[in-house]
Amino acid sequence: MQIVTGDDIEIEVTLTKNKSRFLIGDAAIIKAAVTDANKILVGPVPVVPSILGSDWGHSKVIVTMTGKMTSALVNVRQAKLEIQVEDEGRKVTWFAPVTVVIGMIK
Repeated sequence: MQIVTGDDIEIEVTLTKNKSRFLIGDAAIIKAAVTDANKILVGPVPVVPSILGSDWGHSKVIVTMTGKMTSALVNVRQAKLEIQVEDEGRKVTWFAPVTVVIGMIK
């Protein structure tokens, strides 16, 4: 997974637990952030089911961030995409490694 600084991003992630799809309820609250060690670098941002390509019924979410947000990552090379779901009293978090690439064309 790659983030180019200065680019608007849409990252598709299928959430699984124990190799099975994770059920996401209609009332779930999902947030995402780019993190490094013990701090948030960008976000958190809401993850919503109305984004084109999302399919919460099949555990697929789309994380979106603006170019202004990804521009904050110019001094980062490796980070994690953190996704957290709160649904029906439970909270579950996933992490996925991301490589940050400096966008050179302005």
